[in-house]
Amino acid sequence: MTNIILKSLGVKNFGPFADEVRFTTVTDRSKKEFLENTFSNGDDTFNRISYIFGANGSGKSNFCKAIIQIQNLINLSPLLASNNPQLLELQPVKLSTSEMDKHFLFDVSGKDIPTEYAIEIVMDGIAYNYSFSVHHGLIMSEKLTKKKKRTETILLRTSPEYSSIELKSELASFETNISVVKDRALCLSMAAFLNNPLASKLVSAISNIAVVNMANLNGLRNITQENFTEDIRQRCLRILRIAEPTMDDLSVEFTEEKVDTRKVPMAIDDLEGRELIIKNVRVDVQSTHAVYKDNDKVDQILLPFLKYESSGTIKMLSILPLLFEALETGCPIVIDELENGLHPTIVQRILGLFMSPEMNPLNAQLICTTHSTGLAENNVRRDQVWVIDKDSYGRSTMKRISDYPGTRTTDNIAEKYLRRAFGEVPRFA
Repeated sequence: MTNIILKSLGVKNFGPFADEVRFTTVTDRSKKEFLENTFSNGDDTFNRISYIFGANGSGKSNFCKAIIQIQNLINLSPLLASNNPQLLELQPVKLSTSEMDKHFLFDVSGKDIPTEYAIEIVMDGIAYNYSFSVHHGLIMSEKLTKKKKRTETILLRTSPEYSSIELKSELASFETNISVVKDRALCLSMAAFLNNPLASKLVSAISNIAVVNMANLNGLRNITQENFTEDIRQRCLRILRIAEPTMDDLSVEFTEEKVDTRKVPMAIDDLEGRELIIKNVRVDVQSTHAVYKDNDKVDQILLPFLKYESSGTIKMLSILPLLFEALETGCPIVIDELENGLHPTIVQRILGLFMSPEMNPLNAQLICTTHSTGLAENNVRRDQVWVIDKDSYGRSTMKRISDYPGTRTTDNIAEKYLRRAFGEVPRFA
């Protein structure tokens, strides 16, 4: 899966977002500054990097969780449709399904209306807009449109019942198996599960958007045999040497163990059960360091990475494979609290990777939440910077700087943000 553009993301009645909010990476064409921060695809121009600011508790992390919620429901739908109580009681599945209903809590009406999700991506020059709503675990609506020259609706669902689903174009072939779509399962997911080409492609694209919370980035669980190639190992080593100049090499060993294997029966006679394999993969990393005498290298020492290195260096190694994978495939990556645990020079190095046409030829996008106003001080477009603000009733809104009246190209965005020109910032009485 390559070259995915995250065009927009929208939620309503989710977390602190009682009313609809919509984030987009499409540029404001009236703003002509720093065009090198953008790239074009078809009729649209997109920002390479988007920054999301907001006070503690304003909703930055919930914005990132919205993408995870979309991915979870897409990926769990085949299990939800299986009606297999043994599978649904597995701890990872149980934890994920318990998070399905994330309605706005601070208004009595929140529990009575669906939570709405919408994500728009661009692949192969075609924009796909996928949206659905969930209420008490039931899929209340679902819609998929595609647009190249004109907009066409190819999936429309108006109730939890599969009988309300209309399919067209590339999804029409799934019509014969439509009864596998249960009231808690997404139609698009089930079509992908049964190998519809377009559905499989879209599900893979949405699932491949990496979402990382730097504050909770413990250990090396983001390193996999798939993303830690020899080339990426060498790239990681070069950047790690900025923090640890004595490091000569890295060795990584993966140990895989099957911890559970089960069949997933479908509620239809002519479909055979799919096998679900749950695995545990242990990652062991050791680093080789130079030993010196009178500033001359005389020996090497092998050290356990997790035991010897600082938490910041461990975070670097955990996040770098995902960053390089995004750059290699052209897939977006969303990072919550980008600067958490990282030195400013490392953060700037990461931003530089995505801004460089040489390092980022496929125009992978980086969307990050941050408290570091320094990121918005220089050479940043006004439509790259978003602010989440929460009112006294617990409702969060989201707006980009270019939409505030009176902003100018010469404005110091960071300074104006701290002066509360774009909403409240933390302060002590």
